[in-house]
Amino acid sequence: MESDSTRYLVKEEHYGDIMPGNRAEMMRNIYLRSGAHIKGGIYGNELSVEGDGITVDGTVYCKTHIRINVPEESDKQTVTFQSAVVCPGTILILSGDCKTRFLSDIYSGKINLKRCIVYGNIYASSATIEDSVVLGGVYCSKQLTLKNSVVFTFRAGECNLAEHVSILSPFGFAEKIRMESTVNVLAFTGLFEKGYKQTNSGLKLDETDIYEIELEKKDPSAANRKMQVLSIAERLLNTTGIIKQLEQNRNFIEFLSLNSHLPLDERNNFLKRNKEELEDELWQIVEEKREFKEMDGSLSIKEMFKLFSLKNADH
Repeated sequence: MESDSTRYLVKEEHYGDIMPGNRAEMMRNIYLRSGAHIKGGIYGNELSVEGDGITVDGTVYCKTHIRINVPEESDKQTVTFQSAVVCPGTILILSGDCKTRFLSDIYSGKINLKRCIVYGNIYASSATIEDSVVLGGVYCSKQLTLKNSVVFTFRAGECNLAEHVSILSPFGFAEKIRMESTVNVLAFTGLFEKGYKQTNSGLKLDETDIYEIELEKKDPSAANRKMQVLSIAERLLNTTGIIKQLEQNRNFIEFLSLNSHLPLDERNNFLKRNKEELEDELWQIVEEKREFKEMDGSLSIKEMFKLFSLKNADH
């Protein structure tokens, strides 16, 4: 460890927080290099992470900039942030062979993610997410760009959906949605059952699945605001079958959200039996840009009326 009032360099285990001891150290820049393990949190002006096999256990707060740079030739050890990461400025990740893992939420002004997995939500002014997996929502007040990534859902001012984007929830929102390609709605079937294999089906959404809703006005004199929704809601579908398949997705996200509150045996059983398989499966989707068998949920008008008549007959 090397430190002064302007810089703090760590290359090994560090016990405790890296916190300023006086006003000058509040503007100190933090440097983490391969093998660093911070067993506490970080507070500083900028954070520079270079190398792999780096872990931060506590919350990270950096005022201006976080930059993570992993060399192309690495031994593929991950860079891991165990708690929330907060940076009002920018977060830039330039990943080589290894992955960057965020096990909680990210809060940032502007964020650019590449080869990351996020077990939480992302809140930002604008974001570009590429070759990544986000098991929470991505919420941007301005611009969001998704490319070759899996996310749970999104809400943005403007959203650009490039090629090979998949979502785990059958809807996403933005004031303006632009699609360069179809979007997959993934379905995990048999997720919590013994012998779980993989995601094997989904729905494909295209521009015909975008529709507008008018937002409720809090101020009667304000102008009308509209929101675009990417959803299967306007389709003629056998929703019973679709909902049943997508129910496992919801269970999975709820499990992650409540993870620390669940009984230890149940948590350990899932982590031992499913977590690595699921993570590997999601990375294969990203890395192989895999196509999926589409769920059979479409109905003709004739079939829809037949189902409607059968339901009425039951009553």
